[in-house]
Amino acid sequence: MTQNIDLKDLEKKAWRSTFQDGLWDIYFGLLFMGMGIYTIPQLFGLEDTFSLILILMIWNFSAFGLFFIGKKLITIPRIGFVRFGKKRIIKKVKLAIFLFFMVGLNVIFLFLPFSGLNIRLNAFTTMLIIGTLFIMLPICVVAYFLQFERLYIIAIMGGLGLSLAELLRPIVGSPLHSIITFCTLGGIITAWGIVLFVRFLKEYPSPKKDQA
Repeated sequence: MTQNIDLKDLEKKAWRSTFQDGLWDIYFGLLFMGMGIYTIPQLFGLEDTFSLILILMIWNFSAFGLFFIGKKLITIPRIGFVRFGKKRIIKKVKLAIFLFFMVGLNVIFLFLPFSGLNIRLNAFTTMLIIGTLFIMLPICVVAYFLQFERLYIIAIMGGLGLSLAELLRPIVGSPLHSIITFCTLGGIITAWGIVLFVRFLKEYPSPKKDQA
C-alpha cells in the first residue's frame, strides 16, 4: 500500500512539473495578445475580414510552434519525458473530446451573425456571455483536467477581457479597445510565464553544461 501511495505521489509531482517551465502561461498569454494584435491593421485601413483572420491564425500557430519547440528542445532535455498511467490518459481523452465539442460550438457561434437570429442584449452583456461560455468555461475545464491551478486565473482574465474591452470602447474607440485590453492582459500573462521560464532554466540547467 505504501509503495502504491508513493508511486501515485511521484506521478502527481511529475505531472505538475510539466507546468513549472512557464511555457503554458506564455502560450495562453500570446493567444490573448493575438486577440488584440490581429486588429492592429484596422488602424491603417485594412478592414478585410479574411486578412484579419489569417493574421490571427498565423499568430496562433506561431505561438503553438514556440510552445512545442520549447517543450521539445528545452523542457524535456532538462526534466525528461514521463509516461503517465491509465487514469491520466483517460483524462487526456476526455479533454480532447471536450475541446472538439467546443470547437464545434465556436464554429456555430461564428456563423450566428449570418443566421438572421436577433438576440436583443446590450453589447456589454453579450460580451460577458461570450467571454464566459467561449473563453472562461473551456479554459477552466482544461485547467480541471490538467490539474493546472494557474490556468484558472488565466481563464478568468481572458473571460473578462471581452467585457473590459466593451467598457473601453466608448473611451478609446475601435479597434483600440481590443488592442489595449488584450495586449495588456496577454502581456501580463506572458510576462509571468517568462519569469517562471527563467526560474526554470536556473533550477534545471542544460544537461550539456552539467557534463562540461
